[in-house]
Amino acid sequence: MKESLKPAGTLATDPDLDAALQRLRPGGPDRSLVVATLQQTLDAGWKTIVDEVDGAVGLRGKDVLEVGCGWCWHAPLMLGRGAKSYRGLDFDVDVEARTIQDRGLSESHHYESASFHEMPLALGSFVSGFDDAEVHKGDIVDAPWPDASFDAVFMLVVTEHVIDPRAMLQRCHDLLRPGGRLYFSHGSYHCWNGHHRPPRLVHEFDTDNPDMVAVADWAHLQHPVVNDRADQDHLNRIRIHELMADVTRLFVVDDWSFVESSAATGRDRLTPELRARFPHYYREELLTEMVYCTATRPSEARATAPRGDSLSDATQHRVTLRLGWSHPETGHCHITRVPTVGHMSQLVLCEDGVPLGPADSLHDVVRGQGRGAYSLWGNYLYFSASDNSDPSRNGRVYSLVDARDLPA
Repeated sequence: MKESLKPAGTLATDPDLDAALQRLRPGGPDRSLVVATLQQTLDAGWKTIVDEVDGAVGLRGKDVLEVGCGWCWHAPLMLGRGAKSYRGLDFDVDVEARTIQDRGLSESHHYESASFHEMPLALGSFVSGFDDAEVHKGDIVDAPWPDASFDAVFMLVVTEHVIDPRAMLQRCHDLLRPGGRLYFSHGSYHCWNGHHRPPRLVHEFDTDNPDMVAVADWAHLQHPVVNDRADQDHLNRIRIHELMADVTRLFVVDDWSFVESSAATGRDRLTPELRARFPHYYREELLTEMVYCTATRPSEARATAPRGDSLSDATQHRVTLRLGWSHPETGHCHITRVPTVGHMSQLVLCEDGVPLGPADSLHDVVRGQGRGAYSLWGNYLYFSASDNSDPSRNGRVYSLVDARDLPA
């Protein structure tokens, strides 16, 4: 039910609100409506976003981009905190929205069905009423700004929803100036409630509800939750070490923080029997609910030539790894764990000695199209047979071979 948060004319003193009002454009929306909208933004708890991002990247004097901004009622408060400019980008943002939701978070880091409140102004007219604040509709990969436009880019529980995380991170890198900061929070798909569906808390789990049984106790790893790719709730199922690999390829990581699930969000549900069902997952990723990362864009030389990526690197050595087992993942995709043998970027997957590919495929391509597509992520190989048969039963030998040992 929508309701008003405070009676008209009620105003709390807040330095960010006062400073934001100094950035109002002449001839913009009625000042009293702007003040009321700012006040309701504060009352709904949205200043916590400003505190979180400011603590991570430091807003003062910076050109800031928020990817997946959604209802960015907090944008003027970022100007009030000292940001030079704010740009919000979301492929599904509704600039005519007049609704705000309380930001009270449950223990599961998912929003509860809290109260929604009617705002005095529409989102678009409210944000654009401030100097150097804009909201744009679009995809980050096609972002309209030139390279090196921003000092800080941030994303809050967005990385688990994008279809191509690697392309998204690459574009964030390009949009940042050298020395610019990246901050994001990431909700892990692989924890007890990572399916983003009920039950989100253990006490909500109804064992007589088939929809809950289908996803609870890590069943969503065996029968993955698949959402419409046009839906903002699409889940890409990226694993934590995969995300870390993509970030470290482009950025210097300043801080990784991992939040473990609590008893209320399923930590104690991981019995030895359940753990045995998922040998190809790390125990830590099954119990990690949230990831927070702060990173810095380095010089172009560091970003385009990561250490140890050259075939002439003296620390590399030649190996051939024969795959001894694999588990079905989703669709045509199978997964196996690869031992750590140093730099593995030059390894090529072969089927009975014949190279497969394309390498570095999106996981959705491996799952949906297959036919030899594969992706080597850290210590895990996502792969498909050339004819989409089951690699564990088709009698063929799969091996990772050093590219330098393949016939020319």
